[in-house]
Amino acid sequence: MGAYFDKMSWLPDRMLMNDLVFRLQYYKNDATWELGDDCLLLIKNKLLMDSYKAYFGQKSGFTPSYIFELGMFSGGSIALWHEIFQPKKIVGADLRENKENDYFRRYIAQNGLSDRIKTYWKTNQADTARLRQIALAELPEGIDLVFDDASHMYEATKQSFEALFPLLRPGGLYIIEDWNWSHSAACQREDSIWRDKIELTRLIFDLAEAVGSSSSAYISSLQVFDGYAVVEKSGRKFDPGEQFRLERIISRRQV
Repeated sequence: MGAYFDKMSWLPDRMLMNDLVFRLQYYKNDATWELGDDCLLLIKNKLLMDSYKAYFGQKSGFTPSYIFELGMFSGGSIALWHEIFQPKKIVGADLRENKENDYFRRYIAQNGLSDRIKTYWKTNQADTARLRQIALAELPEGIDLVFDDASHMYEATKQSFEALFPLLRPGGLYIIEDWNWSHSAACQREDSIWRDKIELTRLIFDLAEAVGSSSSAYISSLQVFDGYAVVEKSGRKFDPGEQFRLERIISRRQV
């Protein structure tokens, strides 16, 4: 899998991969960008992708066939994950209006990917019924890998996790990006719109408690990195009639 990550060529304002051009939004400069909309937009950087390369490089037997991404921006990350993992199907959902450009549509059409890449816009990650409806319809065999790069809000991210984690196949991975936003100086400033939001770190604490609760056994491991956390699903099956809630599998002392 590392070979796919090695195909990335990083420049100050773009990343090139398999003849695709990804414009890096962190380096956005309209005055010097010459390609207009003839590119895919990507809000990820080399540091993050190098970390992913190291992580997935240690999981040589992990080959995700079915992927679900929350927060696909304008489709650039969907194309990126498809190029890296070559799944049978990848599904993306985003709260925003449809932001697919012609470059993204050509990528799908020219590569015959209309049945393998599905995008759902105006979809709130907190709408758990809708998420499960999409997942069960598009990925009926289960999910191998989830990327949550959506709101980064505690409650909404937790709700998405509780909706989709039970649909992971044994050994499946659930990745929560930007869990540590509250620990950055920019989000701690008095004028930051993030200052009064509940930190996403709280969800990482919840997950750690779930791993440590012997009564749960649904989560086999939790690994935390700078910028993302990975939750691995165990082989224990969920009761299809039971609504999954983290609080129900966490054992705490009564004080």
